[in-house]
Amino acid sequence: MLSAFARTLRTTLSKSTTAHTANKLRAMSSQAPASVRDAKGLHLVTQKVQVALEELKDAYETEWTTTLVDISTNEQKLPWFIALNPNGRIPVLVDNTVQPPFSVMESGAELLYLAKKYDLEDKFGFKDEFERNDALQWLFFQNAGVGPMQGQYNHFNNFAPEKIPYAIKRYHDETLRLYEVLELRLTGKYNGSSPREYLAGAGKGKYSWADISTFPWVNISQFSGLTEDEIAKFPAVKAWLERILARPAVKRGLNNYKKQG
Repeated sequence: MLSAFARTLRTTLSKSTTAHTANKLRAMSSQAPASVRDAKGLHLVTQKVQVALEELKDAYETEWTTTLVDISTNEQKLPWFIALNPNGRIPVLVDNTVQPPFSVMESGAELLYLAKKYDLEDKFGFKDEFERNDALQWLFFQNAGVGPMQGQYNHFNNFAPEKIPYAIKRYHDETLRLYEVLELRLTGKYNGSSPREYLAGAGKGKYSWADISTFPWVNISQFSGLTEDEIAKFPAVKAWLERILARPAVKRGLNNYKKQG
């Protein structure tokens, strides 16, 4: 008996679909791990974005599965993965509830996809256009700032084959600067507002896609190389992180994904 994915592949290829879609499905069918080929519903390839999916599971009973990819072996460079994400980077989200299955690369785009298609009541988003744009600003701040800069600091400080003091200092200092921006946002120091609990939304803010996108980097600040004394300079950021880490879905997303798939 053909798997659901194989049936979809045969049907899709028999129709006048684009060559891009056909090639992507063909590569997935022939080379991808069985857990990817046979997945139903939302399927996450490797370890990021799982907190968002856990939050949707609590809010809407959204079902999802995952397949772990060992980036230390460059599995993300294999043809089946490149068919899903030409950039060869984790994570990749595959939505098998649509035909043909739709893949999304880049964590920010994946969160926006989940927000549009699965957070129908805006439990992690906003109906007000100004609040929605507010959340987008902080989501993009993370994707253009915190992630890339701390990611480079993490690389040069922990994984580079040779220590390059200039690079380490440059990305260390920029990471601290970006944390200071988060601190200013949460304290409301320069705009006359009251302290906030979350990055986006009116008043004290609301736990949103912006927080879900940003907190994982702050959560590994010490692994990247920031010291306790450095982090202590940002008490509002520390309280914000602790508030998020207390959420059941966050606990599962950070601790349980290795048991899935």
